[in-house]
Amino acid sequence: MGRAEKGRHLSYCRLRQPPLGASFLPMILDPAPSATQEAGGTSLTCTVAICTRGRPEVLDACLAALARSDGGITEVLVVDNAPTDDAARRVAEKWGARYCVEPRSGLSRARNTAVRQSMGEVVAYLDDDCVPEPGWARALLRPFVNDAVYAAVGAVLPTRLESDAERLQEDAMKPQRHEGTLYLDRSTPDWIVRALFGQLGTGGNMAFRRAAFDNWSGFDERLGRGALIDGCEEHYALFEIMARGFRVASIADALVRHPHRPTMSALRDRALRDRTSSAAFFLMLLVENPSVRGAVLRHVARAPRRRADRRKARRAALTPSSVVDIALHLAPRWRWMVATLGGSVLYLRVLLSRERASSNSSSSRPPSGEYEAGR
Repeated sequence: MGRAEKGRHLSYCRLRQPPLGASFLPMILDPAPSATQEAGGTSLTCTVAICTRGRPEVLDACLAALARSDGGITEVLVVDNAPTDDAARRVAEKWGARYCVEPRSGLSRARNTAVRQSMGEVVAYLDDDCVPEPGWARALLRPFVNDAVYAAVGAVLPTRLESDAERLQEDAMKPQRHEGTLYLDRSTPDWIVRALFGQLGTGGNMAFRRAAFDNWSGFDERLGRGALIDGCEEHYALFEIMARGFRVASIADALVRHPHRPTMSALRDRALRDRTSSAAFFLMLLVENPSVRGAVLRHVARAPRRRADRRKARRAALTPSSVVDIALHLAPRWRWMVATLGGSVLYLRVLLSRERASSNSSSSRPPSGEYEAGR
C-alpha cells in the first residue's frame, strides 16, 4: 500500500501534532560523543507523538514543555484515542501541534496511527502526562547517528516525591537506572529477558526509526492500555526490533518527568492489574513464541533468588522498603496469587477475541476513518 493510499485510510485525521527487573549489567557503553552527536545534530527529522485520551490538562502541560524545547523536534503530533469531545483538539491547536484521531480504543492502535501519520524519520513517543526536561529530544535522537540503532529509550524521573507511595515506587525503580548510554542487541547477555521484562525502559519515553515499520507490523494491538492485556506493548516492540537484528539504545540523559501513584491504594490497584497483565503476557510468549520459551522459563525460575538479592540490597542501603518486601507491603500474598491466576483467564479472552476477529474479517471492512492494522 503506497503512502497516498494509506492517507485515504486515515481521512479521519485532521492535520494541525513494568514488571521490575534486575539492574543493568555492563554492556556496550557510548564512546565519547563527537561534536555533532553532542549537539544532537543528526540531520534526522523527528516527529514527537503524544497519544492521549480524555486528559486535556496533562496534555497541555506536556505540550507547553515541548514548546520550550531547545531543538531536535521537527513536528509534534497529538493522536486523540477514541475521543468523546474536542478538548484535546483545542489543546493541540493552542500549541500549534498537528492533530489526528484514532477512533478505536487502544494505546497500541494510537501509536501505530502516529507512525502512519508522521513525517519524521524518527518517531519519538511521549506519554501525555510526561514533561520532558530541556535537551530531551536532542539526547533521545543522538544514538540514531548509528545506522544500526532502530530504537531508543530514555529515562523517567518522578515529578514529585512527597507521599509514602511515591517514595516506595522511586525506591523500586532506582536499581534500573544507569549512567551514560547503553547499546543492546542480540549479542547482549540475556537480551531476550532484558527486552521482554521491562529492563530497557518504559513506553512513556522512547523513539523508533520510522524505517523499522516498513517490514514490521508495529505495536501488537492486543497489548497496552485500552487492550485486554493492559501493558507490556513497549517491551514486546523492543524485543521484536532486537530480534530483527537491530540495536536499541538506553539513554540516561534523555529525561522526562512522570508522576508516581500518589496513594498506597492507587499503587496497589495498579500493581495488581500489572501482575494480571504480565501473567497473561507471559502465557502469550510461551504459547506463541517457542524461540523464547527457554529464556522466559529460566527467568521465572530465578525469580525467588532475585527477590532475595533485592531485599538484601535494600536492607544494606537502609531504603524505605528495607524491612519488608515491596509487593507484600502493598497487598497480602493471596491477592498476588489471585492476580497471577487471573492472567490465564485474561489470555484465554485474548484468544477468543482473536478467533472472533478472524471469523468476522472476511465479511466486514474497516469503517471510514480507520486504518488497516496490518496485524
